[in-house]
Amino acid sequence: MKSRLFLYTPWCEQGLSYDAKAIEKIAIENDIEPIVTFNKKRKIQWDCTFVPEKKLLNQINEEDILFCFERFPQSIINDLKNKCKAMYLMINYEYYDSSYINYYKQFDRLYCKSKIAIDGCKRDGLKNYYYMPWILWNHPIKKVNQIGEKVKVLFNGGTGGYKDRRNLESIISLLKNYKDDDIHVTIKVTKKMRSWTKNIYNRNKKFIKNDCRIALLRDNMDKTEYINFLNTFDVNLAPSKYEGFGLTILEGLHSRLATLTLDESPMNEIISHNVNGYCMPAVEIDKVRNQPIFSVEESVFLEWFTKIVKNKNKLISMKSMTSKFLEKNILNFNNHFKKIFHE
Repeated sequence: MKSRLFLYTPWCEQGLSYDAKAIEKIAIENDIEPIVTFNKKRKIQWDCTFVPEKKLLNQINEEDILFCFERFPQSIINDLKNKCKAMYLMINYEYYDSSYINYYKQFDRLYCKSKIAIDGCKRDGLKNYYYMPWILWNHPIKKVNQIGEKVKVLFNGGTGGYKDRRNLESIISLLKNYKDDDIHVTIKVTKKMRSWTKNIYNRNKKFIKNDCRIALLRDNMDKTEYINFLNTFDVNLAPSKYEGFGLTILEGLHSRLATLTLDESPMNEIISHNVNGYCMPAVEIDKVRNQPIFSVEESVFLEWFTKIVKNKNKLISMKSMTSKFLEKNILNFNNHFKKIFHE
């Protein structure tokens, strides 16, 4: 009987399902059938077999693998462990939680995307962890574009969120402090923003509208449009307070954007200071789920932003180096899971 790979994920377009898609791709390439399981089927655009969570125990067998991208209900996790070949859990950046230590022990391996999660595993004496920076499954590494008269800067703000998650407020402060007209900045946010970030946007709407250096974009794009859009920029601003690594930084690197971010895990695990961007000194301002929220002082942000946009020779060098760590991580990721699926 051939192995099947059950992916426990809500399977939406972004977020953790993006990570599941990278695993699904490797499974298909290695003749392993991927099956999605969750508590209910969401609207999806990808063709796949779906098994409801409540039916999983009756369908999974000793040749199958369960790979969780969300916490599976603890009530039946032990029964599943006794039925399947192997169980894996991906821990997404800051989501490690010491209160789940007995749950974590049920899995054959914990794939940790960040050193934040690795540190939690070590602190609690777990031995089944594995550091695995994740990859993008359908975003090509683009060619390096030359820099024009004005440096093109992107802030990918998304929906924002609690404590202004993507840190729109620091972007606006930066643009108020940086006076020169040698940049063009695009602020990309969704039409529906979270209330915390929406309030910041509303307070600064007049400034954004009246500054000719700033373009506000709130339109949706399909994948091809989005990839081509990203490739037109030179610098990606990611002064994120938390959850700062992930899609927007990875997508920016694939599209050859040098990144200005914070010198904290997990951002500084993919941005190497002075190589493919700059990692700014950060200050801790709060905690969420026992993990610190970092921000950056206005003067520090201004200093490093000025540094990255004023030296075009250095900037083009950084743009050319964005693929260095991506290619290494992609090769490691693909080789590792190909081996795992054939054990």
